[in-house]
Amino acid sequence: MNNSCVNNCSNNGRCNKGSCSCIDGWFGIDCSCEQHCKNGGICTNGKCLCPKGFYGDLCEYKGCKMNCNGNGKCIDGVCQCNENYSGE
Repeated sequence: MNNSCVNNCSNNGRCNKGSCSCIDGWFGIDCSCEQHCKNGGICTNGKCLCPKGFYGDLCEYKGCKMNCNGNGKCIDGVCQCNENYSGE
């Protein structure tokens, strides 16, 4: 048995040569997500890590998270903050 898989496949799959083969209903590099991440997101530790320009639990939304809180412009998925504001 090969135990070199990420998070030991979260006990939701089998490790084979360093790669998890998830059982039905589990997804991700470590078999920790119950749903597929969308738009190129990667599941690890039960959460989707979204690529730039996407957000949400499953990376299902395009644009900037919380629309830059109304304190900036969303350009290519990144908030460009107004003067005197900062953040992501």
